Amino acid sequence: MKTRVPWPDGPRGIVYLIAREQTGALSLDVLAFGVRHHPKESHAPTVYQIAHDRLHEITAKDLRGKDPDTPSPRTEN
Repeated sequence: MKTRVPWPDGPRGIVYLIAREQTGALSLDVLAFGVRHHPKESHAPTVYQIAHDRLHEITAKDLRGKDPDTPSPRTEN
């Protein structure tokens, strides 16, 4: 779910994650907040790219059977 700040067509955006609590209740968690679209030459990540990366990180942690706030284990090289 996403919204623009200021609404309805502001330059910034918030991307939410719809989450289910252990009690079964639903909540909206902020996944990312930032600029919606930068000039192409800036190469800065948009709020959508940040949210995409964070969602993959959360999913990977969930698949490892850990809570999303648990840092991923470091591997020795």
